[in-house]
Amino acid sequence: MTLKKVNETDWALAFQKGFHSIFFDPKYLNVVKDAFGYELNYYTFVKGNKLLFAAAMFSKNGNIVVPYAFTYNSIYFDQAVGDIVYIQIFEDFIELLKKDFKNLSLRLPPNITDIRPFKWSGFEITNSYTYIKDPTAKIKHKLLKKVSITDKNLTFVEEEISEANLTQHLHACFRYGLSKNYYEDYKELFLGLANKKYLKLLSLYKSDSLVTAQIALVDSSIKTLYTLFFNDFGNNTYVGSLNLATFNWCVENGITQVDMVGANDKGIANFKYSFNAQLTPYFSVSYNRNKFLLKTALQKAKGYLKKILKR
Repeated sequence: MTLKKVNETDWALAFQKGFHSIFFDPKYLNVVKDAFGYELNYYTFVKGNKLLFAAAMFSKNGNIVVPYAFTYNSIYFDQAVGDIVYIQIFEDFIELLKKDFKNLSLRLPPNITDIRPFKWSGFEITNSYTYIKDPTAKIKHKLLKKVSITDKNLTFVEEEISEANLTQHLHACFRYGLSKNYYEDYKELFLGLANKKYLKLLSLYKSDSLVTAQIALVDSSIKTLYTLFFNDFGNNTYVGSLNLATFNWCVENGITQVDMVGANDKGIANFKYSFNAQLTPYFSVSYNRNKFLLKTALQKAKGYLKKILKR
């Protein structure tokens, strides 16, 4: 019983009953790997025949990285384990990462709420938020009334993603702070995910004219849709209508949860809150080896100086 780094074959064997989510499926992981030129690093902790922990980490230039904007790092743990086992597994995991990589950046999935192992290991921690929506939950009456005014002559369409329509929408992805240097990487990523049927292009037309669209990642294994980004063509009048149509689509297609991906900008957060979504925290953690060693050395020097002054 030990935490260890494994190859892709042993990784798949550890998930005997199937992958818990697309985020653990090598078909998905390799699309991300190839789009950004990453290396994939698999870690598992198996007790008997039971998988207690698994992590698929992307690395580049000797650093562990967040795979891409809008998503979390792929980390699974059995939530039935007690605190002592949980802490030991995560401390062992952190030590393995520290041994092999200079810098570590992770965006932890929302179900990882106990971050003490990262805190005790010298990580810097940032608390962020997203909104998670039950698509069957009622919407605020004020919003419904507002949307009903714009809903006339609107048609909701689920479309296949092609290189042509992706090019039409992809620029909108970079309005959220992404560097345009990654344009080709994201283009390859989204085309690859679309080819594996992980992405949906959900559009609204008014009198045959496209007025707004969004690209969403769908994880059927956990019945979750992630709203990656919208293209409103500079007019956000119809975004509310598209959200409501998307929630209806989710209900019709067995999706029980919508991660609205982010609630850290006040304006965007207020808009997402109006859909009766649940504010949900998550953590980003980072470790810089050189910075940590310098900080440790300074603390030791400070302690040594205090001892000298007390003599």
